[in-house]
Amino acid sequence: MTTERAAESPRLITALMRDEDAGRLRYLGHDRAAARYTIRTLDGHERRYDTAGMWAWMRGRDLGGELGPVDPAAARRHPAEAPELTGMLCVLVNPTLGDQCRTAIKAAMAAEGLNATDLAARTGRTRNAVRVALRWGDTAKLSLKMAETMMRAAGGGWRVQYAPYDGEPGQGEPAPLAAAGAAGAAGVIPEPPGVTRMRAVSLCHLAGVAELVSPTEPNDAYRAGSFVIRAGVDAKRVQADVVVPWLTGLADARDPRTAAALTP
Repeated sequence: MTTERAAESPRLITALMRDEDAGRLRYLGHDRAAARYTIRTLDGHERRYDTAGMWAWMRGRDLGGELGPVDPAAARRHPAEAPELTGMLCVLVNPTLGDQCRTAIKAAMAAEGLNATDLAARTGRTRNAVRVALRWGDTAKLSLKMAETMMRAAGGGWRVQYAPYDGEPGQGEPAPLAAAGAAGAAGVIPEPPGVTRMRAVSLCHLAGVAELVSPTEPNDAYRAGSFVIRAGVDAKRVQADVVVPWLTGLADARDPRTAAALTP
């Protein structure tokens, strides 16, 4: 361990080195330029987070260790077994064409660092009109012409992949719920953080790793500042910016297959 590396976060590095000495993980080092710490789990998966994310991963892993492996009976093997997540799963797994457009526009906005006010200024619409048009689930508020205008204003392009369902969830060609390929792949705009969080809480909920208590409505979950999640008996409020590493740590300890699905 170098002095330069330790200067970043001595307490975190000490904790990681202690865990390595105890045989709980392998500490691979700190990337100063990216401000990320990298570890390798016992089953060979690398986790790379900033300081807050790595602490969250460790807290999730420790809680998962206390709870023990997931009881297979707790898993919901089909989205129909989790009606509380119907709205979220419609966006992630069986999106309508309109909702696919909304997700793609949100991704382009996130990539450019734009918010609804910025997009409103670029399209000549009101901020409220933009926010309403981008709400998942409302088929009447986003025409294809408006979607095209918003996408051009956000500087993105279309990459609609999945056949929309017509009627009940489960119809049409479903999208995979597991994390997509590596963010930043050539020609692919990474999904916005809000969608990644929705994907993580849904995967863990269905697998029985942890139960999402709130918010379960997709538009609320997308912009939520925190999530209430029940793991074991207790419900915890987890800040949105660290919910993915926290859940990944929990899954690393309780259900490695779900942990692998959380990260590309």
